[in-house]
Amino acid sequence: MANAKRVLMIVSNPSKNILGWPVGFWGCELTHPYWEFTETGYEVDIASPLGGKVELDSWSDPHNSKGYEVKDLVTLGFLHNADLAAKLAATPKLADLGAATYRPRSRRSVSAPISGLAEGGSRETGPPSSLMMS
Repeated sequence: MANAKRVLMIVSNPSKNILGWPVGFWGCELTHPYWEFTETGYEVDIASPLGGKVELDSWSDPHNSKGYEVKDLVTLGFLHNADLAAKLAATPKLADLGAATYRPRSRRSVSAPISGLAEGGSRETGPPSSLMMS
């Protein structure tokens, strides 16, 4: 049975957009809900489709003075906490996690690349055409 006080947050692996520019997940889409969940007693796991190191999109990194999130203190604090930063350095592969550990929830963000998330997707080809995004 799923643990009612445990949440799985899924972030995208680093990729490139159609212009070849590097992209990652949007920082505040992870860090702000993470903060809210942990402040209300939830245990939060972070995984990615391919596992391994994940990276913020540079435009969402508060260290980027030309980015959109330069005043995002929640994300800045997350990145400067050694334990939390370590979670981004070595995410488990989504397929290796036990689905029974988590209760189903809705997916709310589609701004990051989702390559590798669905069977048949890859960094090079992206998700299969049958994968719907809303």
